[in-house]
Amino acid sequence: DIYGKVSRPTYNDLLQALTNIGCKYEKNENDGGIDFYFMGEQFHIPRDEGRSFVTIWKYDWYTDYTNDLDEINRIKSAVNSVNEAYGVANTYYIREAIGSVEISVNTRLFFLKGLAHLEGYLYSVLETIFYSQIYFYYEIERLRLRENYGKLDAKDYYN
Repeated sequence: DIYGKVSRPTYNDLLQALTNIGCKYEKNENDGGIDFYFMGEQFHIPRDEGRSFVTIWKYDWYTDYTNDLDEINRIKSAVNSVNEAYGVANTYYIREAIGSVEISVNTRLFFLKGLAHLEGYLYSVLETIFYSQIYFYYEIERLRLRENYGKLDAKDYYN
């Protein structure tokens, strides 16, 4: 056995790992997956028992009610920058019917029972999602400032 003491996880192993890092969880009645809370934010893991990879979703973590094409392009650009910098998959959805842009994020982690420091690994993956969100807000503001830089009068710097 090339994995030694490492084996495929079970659903209960995942629940135990979430418990060990302080997450409260509940079964999602719609798909049988897990809804859990980490640092006060809700995440979702679709049920896919026995796989070596787990996909973690945080749905609609950002919503901007806008039809402004410049703002939508800034959001797209910021999402692309975040995905490149953090290795998570932020996806934006343009909902024309309600005039909004929404962002969801997902990431996949290698999850094997017996993996050393499994809880620390899970915790750091979840933290990376938060860092990517912080970077998004930084990046969107940086893009706004860069676009407005040429539009400012000298008096704007001193007031």
